[in-house]
Amino acid sequence: MDTKVIDKEVLRFFHVALLYYHDSRVKPFGEEGDLVAKSNELIDATYNLNRDALKLGLYMMSKVSRNDAKLKTYRIYIGEFISLLPGKRVDLYTTIWDLYKVLMNEVIDLPTETGRIMRPLIIKVESFEKKPYLEYQFHPELRSYIIALMDHFALYSITPLLGYKSKHSIRLYEILKAYEGVGYRTITTKNLYRMLGIEKQYPKFCNLKQRVLDVAQKELANSGGTSFTYRSIKKGRLVSGVKFTIKKY
Repeated sequence: MDTKVIDKEVLRFFHVALLYYHDSRVKPFGEEGDLVAKSNELIDATYNLNRDALKLGLYMMSKVSRNDAKLKTYRIYIGEFISLLPGKRVDLYTTIWDLYKVLMNEVIDLPTETGRIMRPLIIKVESFEKKPYLEYQFHPELRSYIIALMDHFALYSITPLLGYKSKHSIRLYEILKAYEGVGYRTITTKNLYRMLGIEKQYPKFCNLKQRVLDVAQKELANSGGTSFTYRSIKKGRLVSGVKFTIKKY
């Protein structure tokens, strides 16, 4: 489809949606409230999304009920975007579609019992003329990582995450939340870089410490929920891993 046609449709959707901003049907979260359930495999998967795409992806997952028999078509209203992405109202319609494109184009690399599987989180997004919402679908093969979870998963509130300024804080919150009951987690530097999607960004551990770990530590502590301390593990002169001590207020 012609890009100009799409832009006109999005613009028309945006204007109509604003008229319905106070629609009584708008709900801030899904049936599970602000809770998201993720398998440990999905939490530890390899992907690299920007901060707002991470927030949107988690918000969309909060619409999923653990009682759903399958991943169905879910709906999100424009009013929810406004609360989710404050300060971006002027160009909100462009931001919405840009984030959905990011979510659909980014591949999640997941481990399986026999190897690995790579799938996008979202396979379809649809807008409707004169309707104040969008509908979307998750990839059906991600069902076992999102619903019908029996063990090795984390259930957590996404409300603290929506205020984080760093995408790494969001990812570390998830990565550590899965081990909150244990109280600690040790991760090799190789796996930590992989999970955060920063294999090529911070080659030196001192950069990782300053730009990622210390920033996340401060943000999590200020959010009043899960927090952590950490220490590096050395093998010879090189840092081979990080041990996180996880605390819950």
